[in-house]
Amino acid sequence: MSPHTAGVWLGFCLCAALVGLAGPALSRNGDVVATRLNLSGGWISFGLFAMYLLNAYVLFLHGAR
Repeated sequence: MSPHTAGVWLGFCLCAALVGLAGPALSRNGDVVATRLNLSGGWISFGLFAMYLLNAYVLFLHGAR
């Protein structure tokens, strides 16, 4: 395995661990926002999760330099 491939896998595993740790908090916060806005909790949680993944991806790309 090349060093680049190992770095990609390491980054993926770190992001997956962060998502696993943040998932319960995102779910709780999504339910609170959904209740206050009269929306489905699934849509709010999906949006928060997507923003979290985008943020983690951007930080990984720019923080690796």
